[in-house]
Amino acid sequence: MTPRAATQSDKVNCISYLRAWHWIIWTAATMYAMWRFTTHSLTRSMPELDPLSFSRGMFGIRRHRDSTDREWDATMEAYKASYVMLFLQPILAQLLFRRNKQLVPYFHAAYSTLFLLWNYVFLAAFSGSEIICFILLVGVILQIQLDILPPHFRELYRRYGVTVEVMTESGLGWVGTRSLSFAIDFIRESSAEGDPPDYWKTLGYVLYFPSLMSGPLINYIDFEKQMLERRPKWTWRRLVRHAVELLTCLAYHVTYTLITHWFYSPLIPSAWAGYTYVPTCGGESHITTEGYEKSFQ
Repeated sequence: MTPRAATQSDKVNCISYLRAWHWIIWTAATMYAMWRFTTHSLTRSMPELDPLSFSRGMFGIRRHRDSTDREWDATMEAYKASYVMLFLQPILAQLLFRRNKQLVPYFHAAYSTLFLLWNYVFLAAFSGSEIICFILLVGVILQIQLDILPPHFRELYRRYGVTVEVMTESGLGWVGTRSLSFAIDFIRESSAEGDPPDYWKTLGYVLYFPSLMSGPLINYIDFEKQMLERRPKWTWRRLVRHAVELLTCLAYHVTYTLITHWFYSPLIPSAWAGYTYVPTCGGESHITTEGYEKSFQ
């Protein structure tokens, strides 16, 4: 090994060593703060002081769960009610159209429309202006985040409850953002050489049920590639790999739920009250840290 190669190898080892120590210290500090946060004496009495804001635990945990996040509870209820349909869509697409991938877009559009009875017109795409699409995209995101909704959404809440209202609001928001994302891709593809995207592929892209209510946003090009690519044969190794991926997603979900709904403190509202609306956007970590510090003074 040349001296230059040895120096480069030492730098890589040093960076890996520092990175490992960074994650060890960060993880240990986070776990310690969360432990102190949840074992605070005032925290234990919160479910008794405000019983309407807490519900029974999940996943076999006896500790009460913070149920003040209305949107989270509605989303969970919606997925519990429709998880069979969500799992069936990609499975049926693979089983029924394994030899004829060209029918998959028709299946996705028909399957989702069957359950949702929606159709969508891509008016922004025909404008030919990316600026208009981006402006509309910002408007949709602001409407979702700021809860600026038409009056008929309130009627949904009155008639059908919080779950239907929240999921309709969320689903329409994601459909709007996906449609505008497609419109931008459509405009860029139209300006270049090549045929425009097929209508049924785009309709299947917008109405793909598993990602309809929660995202994440999928680029149209990536969706089309995954939808039409020829899959390898099913083997035990592939089954195990997919099972591990599903269990990993479930573990992430359980961990996220535990962190966001089982760690609470009476000190958080007092810390939050000192901030205006804009600074609190994305400032949860700072407020949580301040709550930690006040707990131990």
